[in-house]
Amino acid sequence: MAGRTRIYTFNPRYTFLDETRELLAKAMANIGFITDGLSPRYFIHTDCQWSVEFPTAPLAIGHEHIQSEQVAALETDAGTIRLLSRTDSIKDRLLWWYLEQDPQSWEQSLDVARNHKVNWADLKKWHAGEGYADEFETFKQAV
Repeated sequence: MAGRTRIYTFNPRYTFLDETRELLAKAMANIGFITDGLSPRYFIHTDCQWSVEFPTAPLAIGHEHIQSEQVAALETDAGTIRLLSRTDSIKDRLLWWYLEQDPQSWEQSLDVARNHKVNWADLKKWHAGEGYADEFETFKQAV
């Protein structure tokens, strides 16, 4: 599965964040990632199918704000990586599908839902809140 991975970071409205962004770019460059040329939040690597995003705060998927206790933590030897939950990852991918008709996003949402536990009640509520209530059953049936 190719695509973007979101990692929660900071709010760019504050001036000290320009320095933080520069430090982040240097750190990512040290491991071979460069900005994608479209946004200083996205990093790509020629040997990696994944891109990395450092989204601004507050973290949201559509109109739903993602609280810090909703963010999953992955412990590694290098430290903790904070990621969207599986259900929130599905929401993120579906939102791109609904807004942009991006087929890769549709396939990614299906891949996650088919291979991981999904909070279907939360996903249904999110669909209704975003104005896509009719699309929920279509997605669930496609899984």
